[in-house]
Amino acid sequence: MGSRIALLFPTPASGKSYAGSSLPSPILESGSYGSFILIEDDGQSNDHTLRGVYTEIELSFKVTYAEHEEVVEVDYELTHAGWPLPYSSIELRLPASDNRKIVVAEGKSVRTQMGDIARVELLLAMD
Repeated sequence: MGSRIALLFPTPASGKSYAGSSLPSPILESGSYGSFILIEDDGQSNDHTLRGVYTEIELSFKVTYAEHEEVVEVDYELTHAGWPLPYSSIELRLPASDNRKIVVAEGKSVRTQMGDIARVELLLAMD
């Protein structure tokens, strides 16, 4: 089984901007956060609506502080499991110019840190 790739673009919590960013970064005391939902189905029929044949995964991130540096903590929640996924993991990546480390929420499985602090591969527990 393969892996799905998701790109993350969390705002720096310290108010600084990273190379290549033309947008000003707000100063956020508690760090930035966000989430998005992946919905997988057969892509052809209305079984997702009519029969609930789909899988929904919510991916989330938040910028926190660990040992006096910003880190991006990632998590996921399987909210509906009705369609077999064509992948067993999700690789999360930060932009190449972002040197923050990605850490995984407690209790979630990681295949590998990918040898790079700005990439991590989450193993999906489909139970």
